[in-house]
Amino acid sequence: MSYLHGLSQIFLLSNPVIGVVIAITLGVFSPSLLLGCLLGATTGVITASLMKLDKHKIDLGLFGYNPALLGMAILTFYEVTPTACILIVLASIFTTLITHRITAILGQKIPPYTSPYILATWLVILLNPYLNLVPVNALTSEQAIAFSPFTTFKGLGQVIFLDNVFASLLCLMAITIHSFRMAIWAVFASGLSVFFALSFGLEQAGIAQGLYSYNAVLVCIVLVEKCQSKLMMITLGSLMSVLITHGFSLLSLPALTAPFVMTIWIIHWLKMLYRPIFPQFTL
Repeated sequence: MSYLHGLSQIFLLSNPVIGVVIAITLGVFSPSLLLGCLLGATTGVITASLMKLDKHKIDLGLFGYNPALLGMAILTFYEVTPTACILIVLASIFTTLITHRITAILGQKIPPYTSPYILATWLVILLNPYLNLVPVNALTSEQAIAFSPFTTFKGLGQVIFLDNVFASLLCLMAITIHSFRMAIWAVFASGLSVFFALSFGLEQAGIAQGLYSYNAVLVCIVLVEKCQSKLMMITLGSLMSVLITHGFSLLSLPALTAPFVMTIWIIHWLKMLYRPIFPQFTL
């Protein structure tokens, strides 16, 4: 069950049924991503168990989702090769170690969220000249631009690296299993981030693929159960995630879920500094 909980924790939720939906979605639309996901999640759970870390946290999937994301990221950017698979195992061990360390540093006040996966993936990208991984051919801008009424949903699928409307709808179904209300807010956040990105004249290919939306979806999932003023906070969080995503594009560095983590941490610190403004917000 800890493996399925780990998959559901990719959406910051803990439900084995959601984990099954995510696994099926990956298997249907990208078997290679499913391979990376399962390889990473399995390594993370085994590593945490061997380290005798908190069993309750292991069972909840809290040591599985960062390695799962890492495995998917590596097989999104690079071809499936024996070297890539070995690297996923080694990097997943590293990710589990830094998950434990970051959690200890942050304490109980705020979770590490996906920061371990972000740091580990950036490290892999920086070291790639020495690793000889084979890059995946990316779509050209002309191929990627395909706006439709369903562009609003693309951010949901991009949480698991899938640029596919049907995959996004399955991800929406996964969130609905947890909470119908949360699913509605997630669609709202995804659509709002598309609106902000278009208003700022940002890269249309990225907008059409949902690359400016998926962080807003994750921000929404955290905020919708933490805030009384949901509309204000989700709007603010979506705006911040779009701006931070754009900042990473200027640095030519994959944003991954860094905009989500940075947005939530910034809101958390603002809440600590200006407590009267965020009376009903607790992380």
